Amino acid sequence: MGQLLGKKGKVLYINLEGFSGLNVLLKYNFQRDLSDLLYYLQNGNQGLAYILGSMVESVNGLDILPPMLCQMDLISIEANVWIRLFGEIERYSDYEYLILDLSDSVQGLFDILRQCFVVYTMTENDGFAMAKIDQYEQMMKQCQYEDILKKTNKCVLPHFSYLPKQLDRLTFSELAGVVKECIKEDLYAVG
Repeated sequence: MGQLLGKKGKVLYINLEGFSGLNVLLKYNFQRDLSDLLYYLQNGNQGLAYILGSMVESVNGLDILPPMLCQMDLISIEANVWIRLFGEIERYSDYEYLILDLSDSVQGLFDILRQCFVVYTMTENDGFAMAKIDQYEQMMKQCQYEDILKKTNKCVLPHFSYLPKQLDRLTFSELAGVVKECIKEDLYAVG
């Protein structure tokens, strides 16, 4: 998604999963990561855009902020810190799109989702996946998060026969066609 949007505007991808694997996929040991950016944010925000720019790794038109390597660090960050960080990135950088790869390891997940323009939920078309989505949607309704459901776009992913191991080749894979179809309406609405 980020690489496709990168053809249209400047995109920053932030992975908030406990174990992203990006350092392995990119074959790179990051010198600094999201933890360092949060440190700058919490200590005065001086030069946040410069620090951010010096930290990102670019892959085929997509800027990737190196994720936290320790899941325990990730789950210790409170929602208001995440929301402040995303606001500062929006305010002080020239990114047109901010893609958040969220997981339930993130404190304040629903508060963050409320800040998003579009929420994409990837799922499969099998009984287990549908049961999980159904439970998620029921919980969202019970907890009065219908506003998030209204801006959620469920993308049912087929079984892919092959996905390239190199991130810069993803836009030439079967996955790219599925993603283009999934974001087609929102792509025109956002930009």
